Amino acid sequence: MRTLILGAVAALATGCGLSCTLMYAPSSTAVDIEGGDWTAGIYEIEIQGYNQFAMCVVTLPSDGSEPACTGNASVDLDASGEQILGFTALEFAPDSFLLELKRDGELLATEDYTPDYDVDTPNGEGCGQRRTAVVDLLL
Repeated sequence: MRTLILGAVAALATGCGLSCTLMYAPSSTAVDIEGGDWTAGIYEIEIQGYNQFAMCVVTLPSDGSEPACTGNASVDLDASGEQILGFTALEFAPDSFLLELKRDGELLATEDYTPDYDVDTPNGEGCGQRRTAVVDLLL
């Protein structure tokens, strides 16, 4: 027993054990938005999946202020601030989710997604998986 414990300690001391980095590498889902009539108004984009939720509210055209988003979400605008190009939610990777896009409270688009996630292990093998996907919303 003592030999087994000493062998395990020696293996860890020489780097033969599990080694994980502490890099922040969350799972995420991104939505690329194409087309649409971006009439002036208040836009809400929301995604919800199994026990997960993310949303942003943004006024278009943008006055330069930051969109109001949940802590895990962000929205991408074009250079003129007149169009939403995309939406990203960190720590959001359910097997399926529902997306809703509204302008001034009126539903513009609703879409159900079951993404094909890419899976990797950015902090090292055996140190947890990250799931990432990009889906398209065509307006």
